[in-house]
Amino acid sequence: QVCAFQPHSPGATASPITMAAAEQQGQGLLNDPQVQELAKQKAYEGLEKGKELGSQAIDGLRHYIKKGPTGVSFLCFAGGVAMTVCGVFETIGGLLNPFSLVLNVYLVMFGIVTVLLEADAELFRSMKMEFAVKPIMGYQAKVNEQAQFLTTMLGRGGFYIFLGTLAISQCIFCLYFLVGIWMIVMGAMLVGFHFGYTAEDYEAGAHRARAQMAAGMAGLSDRNQPAGAV
Repeated sequence: QVCAFQPHSPGATASPITMAAAEQQGQGLLNDPQVQELAKQKAYEGLEKGKELGSQAIDGLRHYIKKGPTGVSFLCFAGGVAMTVCGVFETIGGLLNPFSLVLNVYLVMFGIVTVLLEADAELFRSMKMEFAVKPIMGYQAKVNEQAQFLTTMLGRGGFYIFLGTLAISQCIFCLYFLVGIWMIVMGAMLVGFHFGYTAEDYEAGAHRARAQMAAGMAGLSDRNQPAGAV
C-alpha cells in the first residue's frame, strides 16, 4: 500500500515537540543576561521619563494654583472640555447600550455646563472670538438668577465632585476615569477655598506631592538602574 504525501495544513496545530522547543527557546531568552539587561535599561528609561513628565505636570498645576480661584477655574474649564469630548466619543460608540448612552449624554451636557460656567468672556474677547462672548455672558447671567448654588465655591465644588464620581463609574483607568479624578480634585479644591484654604496652602501641598513623587521615582530608578548607568 502506497501512502500518499499530505502537505501540512495551514490550520493544523503545532506538534507538542515544536511547542516545547519554542517554550524552551523563550525561557532561554528570558534567562539571557543580555536580554535581562536590555529590559532593565528600558524600564529605567521609562521611569526617568515618567518622573520628568510628572514633575512638569505638577509644575503646571502649581502655576495655576498660585492664581487662586481664578487659576482653578481655568483648570475646571479644561476638565469640562475633556469631559465633553470624551462624552461625545463614548456616546457615538455606545449607541447600542441604552444605559451607557443615557449616562454619556448626561456627561456631555454636564461637560458643556462646566465649560460655560468657567469660560472667561474677556479671554474670548481678547482672542477675537466675539461670537462666543454674548452666549457665555447670557448663560452665566441665567445661572446667577436660576442656579445660584453654582455661583458659590461650595456649590460649584460639590457639583464637580458629583460629575467626577459619575465619570469614574464608567470604567477604570480609561480617559473617563482620569477626567473624573481631575474633576473630583478640582471640586475638592473649590470646597477648600470655601472653607478658608488659600492658594499658598495648595501650593505647599503640591510642593510636598512633587517631593514625595520624586523620592518614590528615585527609589524605583535606583532599583531598576542597569549596570554601568550613572
